[in-house]
Amino acid sequence: MPSGTQSALYGLWGWDSQHLLAVGDFGLVLRYNGRDWAPFNVGTESFLYSVWGTSLDDIYTVGLSGTMAHFNGSRWQLQPTRLRDDLLSIAGTTAGSAYAVGTRGRILSLEGNQWISEPSGTDVGLRAVCASRSGAVYAVGDRGTILCRAASL
Repeated sequence: MPSGTQSALYGLWGWDSQHLLAVGDFGLVLRYNGRDWAPFNVGTESFLYSVWGTSLDDIYTVGLSGTMAHFNGSRWQLQPTRLRDDLLSIAGTTAGSAYAVGTRGRILSLEGNQWISEPSGTDVGLRAVCASRSGAVYAVGDRGTILCRAASL
């Protein structure tokens, strides 16, 4: 499937076979419409490593030096994080809870419309995060690190 770019792509998210996003080098976001991939300008030149959303009008992407952007169905808006750590992965649940993880054990959680830094208990790079339907959240990273946050009752 031709992407139209030679740039590296790091993350992929899809709503269905007609709506996919791929993210990569220098703020590259590609949008798939079921036939073709086309650029989807986010407004940053920072590398983007992961993309995730709850719907077609609620999508987040994360990347280099704390870069985070949100798509609200109309436009992308950069989200201030004031981080130096790279954010390498983002995931969440349809209930609206979301988590981003990154270098030096960085974990952010979405509370309302605000991203809050949470202690992880580690300083190793966290490379992927997964939120289960039950509400449990898992993160994995360097040196065999696996973290689990149990579902809230």
